[in-house]
Amino acid sequence: MYKVIATDGFDASGVDIFTQAGGIQLEVRKSTSAEELLQLIGGYDGLIVRSATKVTAAVIAAGTKLKVIGRAGVGVDNVDVPAASRRGVVVMNTPEANTISTAEHTLAMMFALARQIAQADATMKQGKWEKKALKGVELYGKTIGVIGFGRIGRWVARICKSIGMDVLAYDPQVTAERVREAEAVPATLDEIYAKSDVITVHKPLNSATKNLICAATMAKMKKGVLLVNCARGGIINEQELCDAIEAGQVAGAALDVFVKEPTDNARVQQYPQLTLTPHIAASTEEAQSKVSVEIARQLVRYLNDGVIANAVNVPSMDAEKMRKVMPFVELGGRLGSVLAQIARGTTTALEITYEGTLESTEVTPITNAIICGMLAHSMEGVNQVNARLLAVECGMTVTERKTSARSAYTNLIRLDATVQGRGPTSIAGTIFGDDQQHPRIVRVNHFHVDAIPEGFLLFLVHRDAPGVIGKIGTVLGDAKININRMTCDRLKPGETSVGVFSIDQDTPASVLATLNAIPGIVEAIRVAL
Repeated sequence: MYKVIATDGFDASGVDIFTQAGGIQLEVRKSTSAEELLQLIGGYDGLIVRSATKVTAAVIAAGTKLKVIGRAGVGVDNVDVPAASRRGVVVMNTPEANTISTAEHTLAMMFALARQIAQADATMKQGKWEKKALKGVELYGKTIGVIGFGRIGRWVARICKSIGMDVLAYDPQVTAERVREAEAVPATLDEIYAKSDVITVHKPLNSATKNLICAATMAKMKKGVLLVNCARGGIINEQELCDAIEAGQVAGAALDVFVKEPTDNARVQQYPQLTLTPHIAASTEEAQSKVSVEIARQLVRYLNDGVIANAVNVPSMDAEKMRKVMPFVELGGRLGSVLAQIARGTTTALEITYEGTLESTEVTPITNAIICGMLAHSMEGVNQVNARLLAVECGMTVTERKTSARSAYTNLIRLDATVQGRGPTSIAGTIFGDDQQHPRIVRVNHFHVDAIPEGFLLFLVHRDAPGVIGKIGTVLGDAKININRMTCDRLKPGETSVGVFSIDQDTPASVLATLNAIPGIVEAIRVAL
């Protein structure tokens, strides 16, 4: 009999699924400390968590019997997915179950800000009657900017449109046509900042969205703007938000998520203009039931029948095929991630070419991983199961092509993207060696390179001239950023060259700006993997 432990509580509807299935013993704990989990996990085949439990590499290593981790929710940022993958542990989530709950909480926060409901409640309970001081604003006729136009963003936009608001939407992975179909107006970030009375974010937290709302971007917004974040803590810079509140640039903000949870930021807690909730956007009876039922069904099907659904790190196939294709799945995901970061725009068409030995390989999981790598920078919940559906929803056409021809490599994956506003962008990668342990990026557009797709990379388009590389090295050296590997290629002497630099740490925005200001540098792009 398999044993599964749920460490953050579990709804009775999900318990019933395990009971009816048989063959699986479920233990439910309302809360579990990190120390307790390390001691317990060795006896379980499955682990179910919400957001409280942190499934670290140490926990996964201690789970010697662990076969599957189920996240009852969307985000898996509290699970060390690479560590799970290395140990062969399947990580599953429930990408759709809490869409409505999160969207409704976003709307509730927006109304609370507009009518100062939290302040009114607090003062009433102090025995005060602040009728004149608590003058609100109507949302009818106002403009809301939705940053991130996935399922939650679209649901928020739909309701806002129904109450008479104008909706601007930004999402680099969703085409303008798809935005218009939702009765929203496609916009750039700067347009959203300049025109919106209310701004809400619905993006995952990653290198591109961390501190997206900061002093510089808030300065571009309308004076008196209202901000809502029910997505991920860290997208809004908390300290700089407080500065903007004090300056009167931001009239109010509603936060359900924080950089550290539970938050210990006393400054955030002191402003009446900030409406705060303890990460409860998905905490409704309906959502709790839905995520519990979905993750229970997924774990039962996997443990009893070997069926994988909504996995974020494993394709759906038998063990032997999985073993052979997994290195290319990982390479494809990394190539997709790199492509999304260097293209920096909406991809309307993606052509994937598989060459050499890959001509006879089942490439579906590789293609799905490529799409996941691309879309993960703009939306949550994308995985092997829903990657193609989400690509269609974003207006991205994906085509595959196979050829047995070998262009200098035994195997090659080439991605050719059509990007709105930037033209075609391409990248190619291969895996060297019979043991399939040496992945490389070998081509960027028409330039031949040799880069390991991991860690932090700098892609530099620059003039092929003496001194340019030296200046790049000087800027990085002054910033204490070590170059551990580099490669450059040119098509003709004295013309454009492309360099890929592997570095030991991320590149701050200030350093990137300095690089872009060097004479001879056409473009410097940071990539994080």
